[in-house]
Amino acid sequence: KVDQAGVRQLLCSEKEKDAETEATTFLGVSEPKIEGMQCASIGDNKVKCDGKITAQYGTEKNEFPLVTYRVVQEDGEWKWCGETK
Repeated sequence: KVDQAGVRQLLCSEKEKDAETEATTFLGVSEPKIEGMQCASIGDNKVKCDGKITAQYGTEKNEFPLVTYRVVQEDGEWKWCGETK
């Protein structure tokens, strides 16, 4: 079961409308792991991350490289606003 409320708390207000979609992305996933994650601020509310997410979908193992993300501070906490360039 996916913690939709937990996902919603991590999203910026602009992305809250996508909370259900973001949460259901993880349905059917087992053993999700973040490997080798290293992130650094590159200014303009952007964070560039190296590393990858590995996840098992049924019998298939998939890898997704970490990229650059937009973040904003709302109510004193940093929130995720999606991928960016």
